[in-house]
Amino acid sequence: MFLKAEIDLATTMLDIAKTTNDDAHRTRLLESIQGAIDTVRYFEKQIADEHQRLKFQQGADELEAAVRRFESGTLT
Repeated sequence: MFLKAEIDLATTMLDIAKTTNDDAHRTRLLESIQGAIDTVRYFEKQIADEHQRLKFQQGADELEAAVRRFESGTLT
């Protein structure tokens, strides 16, 4: 499903954001990551299978938490 690809790509973008020294590039990456999270949140509501829906909710939650940690300077 494309939602898994969205989460995987956004995770890769976060990894890149963690290593770039270019502030403008980092900002664009973080904006793209938020767009991916928003996309997953929009479409996850339409998944009938509860197990699959919860899996994507969890993936978006984990990614969002990782972004918050990164933005606050806590990279763990």
